[in-house]
Amino acid sequence: MRFILLIIGLGLSALGLYYGAVTGMGLGEALSVAMGIFFILWCTFYEAFRQKGFLKFLKGLFVFGIITLIVYSAGICVFGHMDTVTYTEDYVIVLGAGLNGSEPSEVLERRLEKTVEYM
Repeated sequence: MRFILLIIGLGLSALGLYYGAVTGMGLGEALSVAMGIFFILWCTFYEAFRQKGFLKFLKGLFVFGIITLIVYSAGICVFGHMDTVTYTEDYVIVLGAGLNGSEPSEVLERRLEKTVEYM
């Protein structure tokens, strides 16, 4: 059991850190790392978690956190990849890189060209 907890903890921590490094650390990534650390601590102090009392409350809180993380992750997996683009938009916001006087910078010019292709 301790080995399984350790593997889950290391996996969640590594996954959270990886996605945090690639996409930026958000709430989901931070929760994954936190849950991974909790699994590692649970593995380390496994015998103490088997006792009753305050640790039982922490275990219940942990189970609630796991369920919340699973539901949150499932929601992102299901709804996060939906493409709502219809390619009939009336306007597009182009985040630019500035103007040189009244002329667009090279980066902004390329972004504007891509926007024209999109429209």
